[in-house]
Amino acid sequence: MNTTASPNPMQDTAANAPAGDRRAGQRIGAWMPFLAILVPINLILSVDRNAFVIVASQIQSEFGFSLTRMSYVLASISWTYAAFQLPSGWLVQRFGFRRLMAVALVGWSIAIGFMPLATGFWSLLLLRLLLGAAQAPDWPSSIAAIRAWFPLAQRSRCTAIALSGQYIGPVIGSIVTGSVTYRYGWRVCFYAYAVLGIALALMWIAGTRSVAAPAVAPAGPPKATTGTTSFPAFLKLPNTWAMAALYFCLICTQSFFLSWLPTYLVQEKGVTLSASGWYTAIPWLTLYVSVTLAGFVADHVLTRTGSLKLARLPAAVVGFCLGGVSLSLVPWLSSMAAVIATLCLSLAGVGIVQSMVWSTVQDIGGDRTPVLVGWTAFWGNFSAGLFPIVMAYLVKWSGGWQYALLVPLVFSAIGIGLVFCLRLPRHAPTG
Repeated sequence: MNTTASPNPMQDTAANAPAGDRRAGQRIGAWMPFLAILVPINLILSVDRNAFVIVASQIQSEFGFSLTRMSYVLASISWTYAAFQLPSGWLVQRFGFRRLMAVALVGWSIAIGFMPLATGFWSLLLLRLLLGAAQAPDWPSSIAAIRAWFPLAQRSRCTAIALSGQYIGPVIGSIVTGSVTYRYGWRVCFYAYAVLGIALALMWIAGTRSVAAPAVAPAGPPKATTGTTSFPAFLKLPNTWAMAALYFCLICTQSFFLSWLPTYLVQEKGVTLSASGWYTAIPWLTLYVSVTLAGFVADHVLTRTGSLKLARLPAAVVGFCLGGVSLSLVPWLSSMAAVIATLCLSLAGVGIVQSMVWSTVQDIGGDRTPVLVGWTAFWGNFSAGLFPIVMAYLVKWSGGWQYALLVPLVFSAIGIGLVFCLRLPRHAPTG
């Protein structure tokens, strides 16, 4: 690889600018589009993904779908979202995060904008598949942007803020989608989301044109463990598989909240359908808070100690313990207040590990960070598509949720072991 010239003209500009100008460019040029555009993009991604779930019963009734057919339409977004993670990482690396984010945002806005025009099962299924495929480049692009725009000491908090946008999305989206659909119908709601997505894409293109990346110090520790290598060599690296397995284990816990929580509350705890929406939202709000706080704490520890291991690993162990142990206790609790509090603890633990995972991907990813993001996300989405089915079979076999909710506990224990398999530099790089 030629290291004498940067393929990114923005980085060239940042490198040649005076130090004071570079610092000002970083503060103004990066934080403004990050907070005003990138975070809202991740928010609208989650809102768009969740909108169909909110109005699913209305669509099912309108089109006369059976429960089985509706389940295929609901699940289909995860199939293409997972399948397109790896090519998305490569495309971000090849063409840059600015282009891929714009293309992705326009693509999934078109998909949700055409859903009101669907005439039946196959057209809705196709559009849901397109939505998943188009959303796949979002997170690799987001991580690549954070890594390019911000120095190491700020990346955990930035990653956490961007990630928290995806977790507050179901809460905001449930309220907005429900209100707009109630007043104007679900079709008007989807059209509005499509227009908002196109507007954000235009803002992204215009607002990131002149963002300067921070200068990288010429000297420092060895390059990250997954630097510029071929893909077969990339797959031989221990960190490549450790990150994939660790995230697979984490999403085992999160998948319960993504799929079964409302059903569990209605069928096992006897809450009403309307109340289950509020009870479901509270743990997700906790996840939003924990992801954000974990990012700020990690940056503080890194600044104080200069150690990536201290900034990443202890928090991940605590998060896995909270996530798995808390969820396994839920079937044994009778008080609804205790159930919700325990669910909040579980998702708080998930949030801590989520923040650690995506910060660590940037620590070890090197020039292959977008590919590592896609690789890690692929295994997480594979987990999200697998464990709800495993839990359902265990419930059917045992007649209750006790055994099903032991599965996340087992995989959380495995995740703790995998944390200590990660090979991180002892001290933080200077870039």
